[in-house]
Amino acid sequence: MKKLVLIILVVFAFGKNVQAQQDPQYSMYMFNGLYHNPAYAGAKDALDVSALYRNQWTGQFNGGAPQSGTLAIHSPLGKKQYSLGLMAGYDHIGYTDTYSLLGMFAYRIAVKNIKISLGLQGGFYNFSDNKNNSILLDPSDRILNVGDVVFAPNFGAGIYVHSKRFYAGVSMPHILESNILDKYHIAGNDETFSKLYRHLFATAGVVIGREDATVKYKPSILIKWVTGVPKSVPDFDVNFSALFVDRFWLGVSARTGGNISGPYISDVVGIFEVLITQQLRAGYSYDWQTSQLNAVSKGSHEFMVGYTFGFEKNRFVNVRYGTYF
Repeated sequence: MKKLVLIILVVFAFGKNVQAQQDPQYSMYMFNGLYHNPAYAGAKDALDVSALYRNQWTGQFNGGAPQSGTLAIHSPLGKKQYSLGLMAGYDHIGYTDTYSLLGMFAYRIAVKNIKISLGLQGGFYNFSDNKNNSILLDPSDRILNVGDVVFAPNFGAGIYVHSKRFYAGVSMPHILESNILDKYHIAGNDETFSKLYRHLFATAGVVIGREDATVKYKPSILIKWVTGVPKSVPDFDVNFSALFVDRFWLGVSARTGGNISGPYISDVVGIFEVLITQQLRAGYSYDWQTSQLNAVSKGSHEFMVGYTFGFEKNRFVNVRYGTYF
């Protein structure tokens, strides 16, 4: 039964009629804006490195539950009108592994206290599977007995607008709808089993509170939509965080998704981040599944660490700790 559940999850994640996002999802996306939007490159006005690791649906999947990681580095160049970024990613689910490497370029325009950034990215995704490690209900099935390694180049674009206390962005990280598992190399079969769909992301957030307040508040939202998929509906991540003494973030999120007939809350997430020094930050989040997955999942764990190089007083909330976004 555990193997059957795992096979069903893999089909939903990579099948032809996928209804949810194919990209790995992160609960602490707000601490790594480059993951969803190439226009975020250079937003911290200094060289910044961050890493995220997610262990999803822990419990009863015998190593087949999703595990994801991403490493991002970005920095402005010269007079800070241009920025570059690089991001490497890994995603594992069932017997499928995905690796990605993406380069980003952003052109930034300052209008009074607001910065407008236009971003492009290009790179590749490498999809591979190893069905030799799977237990098949029908060992004679020719499709499930064939392994694949697929290299898929892609590119994306986005726009990001932000001030000291506000941000908003729209992006499409991969525009090409590349075939991932096409025909399984079986003669006479013209059906595409899986492809990479376009994903549209929209984000916004604002910081509320006086500059010298002990506690400030930051509501934010992420909207995710997989385009071109029949009956696809947008999913939402709604977050409310509080910043204590300009150093500790404590937040809660609600995520919709998982139902093709309409959105409902699938996860409730608790998030904590601490600004250890002016340059070093770390965070942790835990997801509680509120969907039917809670019968087989013990939740999802996520870890974040980031480091910002260089010091500029106007880059910080105060002389001790880091920026809001």
